Amino acid sequence: MSAFEREKITGILDDLVRVKFNARNQRYKLVVFESKLVFLRVNKRWFFRKKTDYSRDELSSMSPMKVKRLSMGSFLVDLSDVIDVKVKESIPFVLMLDPKEATNFNFTGLEDDIVHEVPLVLRRDRVKGVDVVEHEWELVFETKQFTISFIVPYDPRPVMPLVLSMKLDNVFDS
Repeated sequence: MSAFEREKITGILDDLVRVKFNARNQRYKLVVFESKLVFLRVNKRWFFRKKTDYSRDELSSMSPMKVKRLSMGSFLVDLSDVIDVKVKESIPFVLMLDPKEATNFNFTGLEDDIVHEVPLVLRRDRVKGVDVVEHEWELVFETKQFTISFIVPYDPRPVMPLVLSMKLDNVFDS
């Protein structure tokens, strides 16, 4: 089946973020067809037709190639080329300067204790009196040609279409 033929959409995963080295992230929407994956790039000038989003019904009337062409930077992968899909839960950390340590910092020492990694706190739960820590999941696609990973703010496994779940590797080495 070619990329120009109409295929049935088996699922859509939103909010995929590809972390770039220059601190600029790229956002994607994954449209899963029966035999193709379309990583649809989402940006401020998303889609040439000045439309900000397409419904599942609108996307299902398009071929995988037409969906790919909705936005520059999108790409298409044959599902048969996907060897493995991995999901890993993690807690994002931020670097924080400890002011108490900074005032006592010894510049001749070998240890740098003034900067600490701390979990990224989403909000403070006033009822329980605890910080709610943000969680994120890394979603990795390994193909015959390349491996690409995305960060998602939710566990993608429950909403993952069956064609991807069958390729899911539940053991993800840390």
